[in-house]
Amino acid sequence: MLEQDVDELLTRGWWVSVTPVMSDGKWAWTCGIYKKFKKSGNWTTDNCKTHSNPTKCYEWALDYLERQ
Repeated sequence: MLEQDVDELLTRGWWVSVTPVMSDGKWAWTCGIYKKFKKSGNWTTDNCKTHSNPTKCYEWALDYLERQ
């Protein structure tokens, strides 16, 4: 992800986190989409999904955020 992409996400109050996890004896990737509340400044998980590779995570997150 480019620095300008990161800045744009933060400006809009979103963050995407992709983390490797063990699932059924194989590595998978969990993608969490976080939303920052303007009043409190707290971050909360807005959506989460597991994929077979990190690229699919970012594609899913981009699609999700484009619809928001």
